[in-house]
Amino acid sequence: MIRLSLLGLVGLAWPLVAQPIAVAQSTSSDPIVLTLPSLMSVAFKSSIDLRLATLGPTMAAADQRAARARFDPTLMLAAEGGKAAQEMFGVAPQATQATARTSATASRVFPVGAQLALSLFDARSALDPYAIQGTSSGAAWRSSGVGASLTQPLLRGFGRSGTYGLVDAASDVAEAARHRFDRNADLIVGAIERAYWALRQSEGNETVVGQSLAAARAIYDRNLALRARDLATALDVLTAERGLATRETQLSEATRLRVDAADRLLFLVYGEEARDSTVSRSERVHTSADSALVPDVPRLEEAEQLAFASRSDLVAATREVAASRHRATQAQSGLRPLLDLVASYRYGGAGPTSRLLVYRDSGNLGTSDWTVGFSASLFQHNDAARSTDERAAADLYGAQLALAATENAVRADVRAAVRAMQTGRQRFLRAGDVVRLAEQEYKAASDGARLGLVSTFQLLQYEAELALARLLLAEARFALEDAGTQYRIATGVAGQAYGWPRSRPDSH
Repeated sequence: MIRLSLLGLVGLAWPLVAQPIAVAQSTSSDPIVLTLPSLMSVAFKSSIDLRLATLGPTMAAADQRAARARFDPTLMLAAEGGKAAQEMFGVAPQATQATARTSATASRVFPVGAQLALSLFDARSALDPYAIQGTSSGAAWRSSGVGASLTQPLLRGFGRSGTYGLVDAASDVAEAARHRFDRNADLIVGAIERAYWALRQSEGNETVVGQSLAAARAIYDRNLALRARDLATALDVLTAERGLATRETQLSEATRLRVDAADRLLFLVYGEEARDSTVSRSERVHTSADSALVPDVPRLEEAEQLAFASRSDLVAATREVAASRHRATQAQSGLRPLLDLVASYRYGGAGPTSRLLVYRDSGNLGTSDWTVGFSASLFQHNDAARSTDERAAADLYGAQLALAATENAVRADVRAAVRAMQTGRQRFLRAGDVVRLAEQEYKAASDGARLGLVSTFQLLQYEAELALARLLLAEARFALEDAGTQYRIATGVAGQAYGWPRSRPDSH
């Protein structure tokens, strides 16, 4: 965990200590104050990047449903009828036969590979061999019955791994996609944090340049007053005026960079909603004030433990290995010979006066039969199955390598983030010392200028050095905040800091 210690010179805060969003509405020139929690709340609903990331889990869930569809029960209904006529010796009379047949079959493939089918049929026929001038006499015949069949693979496609492996793989891929989405959310949160702190740095730069401009204007005004009393030379006035013009130019550029940073942040957060109003608002957007806190650097061992427990891309890579293993197991099953246990049972009958499945009248014939046996294919070379197996084995090996690479990337990210926090903390503290010394130096130069011991050119140089020191502090602060963002991304907790609902590692 990160421990915080107080630093009383320069304000620094982590995102969660910011105040709620406040938007003043009295006039069009009032500032719009943004906070990270409020921005994240909007981004979770409106960010284009986050909405694009949702397509991965959606497509993976569709693939999962498609894989399961093969094992859904099916019901087939069929009905057909016909009539045949045949001339007797090429002349009338004709023999006619009318037929009608209906059937229903329900079947299902089970995860263990067994295929079960239940069927029901009814067929009728009427024969009229003496159709002459509207008078007829003939025979009607009817047959019906029910049946069941079972096929159980014994080698190829045997068991859940041999039949249901692709469905299990699709489930793992869908779970991996959800964790990939969580990782994308972490990265998007990190991008928003960095855009926010880039705006903060731009604001700091603009403030520093504004302070420098105010100091240059004070020097110029003082030199004008001294020149009016012949206590300063024309060169002093010209030098002060040049310094004033230089800082006015720098302030215009600093303001432009701040507005650009605000635009980037608003477009990143608000997505499509920002297209019509961002440009008009960006000039008034500012970050919120924060307290003076500097984080302590976490221990590397603790950071790595947190990362391995929280990184969603690591969980996703593990799921992808499991999916590849399911596919490889089913592909290996395809290399086996085809040997199935086949069993069936049928009960039915036929007769001239029969009713459905009831054969009690004279002349009716009832049958009941069952079969049990084996069905086998020729034991020949199967190039298609062998190619599928080789492809699946390569896919599994690639997934295992990707998992190892992800583990190494996690370690590298965490170590780089910890080093960035160490360096950023030291740099920020030393930058504060530089500002303090530069302020003392400029104060001494100002006192010397009043006594005539320091020229205007020298005083402007000291003021420029003070401005550079303050810019260095603003840059160091941004680097420290960016290191904090880098650490939260590396450990996989960036989204959690703002209440992002993560997928459970054990959900499936």
